[in-house]
Amino acid sequence: MITNNLGNPIAGATISDPVLGSTASAADGKYSFYQITTSGTVTLTVSYPNYSFPTLPATVSISSGNQLVNFTGTPTVGLSVVSSVSPDPAWAGSNVVETVIASNAGIGSASDAVVTVPIPASFTLLSASTTRGSCSTATLSVTCDVGGLAPTAYATIRMET
Repeated sequence: MITNNLGNPIAGATISDPVLGSTASAADGKYSFYQITTSGTVTLTVSYPNYSFPTLPATVSISSGNQLVNFTGTPTVGLSVVSSVSPDPAWAGSNVVETVIASNAGIGSASDAVVTVPIPASFTLLSASTTRGSCSTATLSVTCDVGGLAPTAYATIRMET
């Protein structure tokens, strides 16, 4: 049976073995292979988008036609960071604002997310702020602790130099 970390079945996961081929889990999380030899070993792997399966691969000894192997998937976190600078182009001596967005596109929650942005030595930091958590500054960087990011959550960091 293929389940998530909460015990709910995962439908449509791919279970494969180099010899047996592959199959998909049903709506109840169960799967089966046909034409299994009566003895030998198989090496099963499971894949499903946005999940990791920490016990992979699983090597199973086949002693009869029926074996039960359970897999538990853990939702993955999909953190990304994008930034933009305004104005673009920036003119020498003018203020520049860099906006950084940290987001979670995964199905699992991120905890303790931290974003560190380097500041070029030729710039003077005027301000730094975030929509989540707090920012601290060092000589050549800004570090923002945005904390937990649930799926689809994001934090916007704004720095002016």
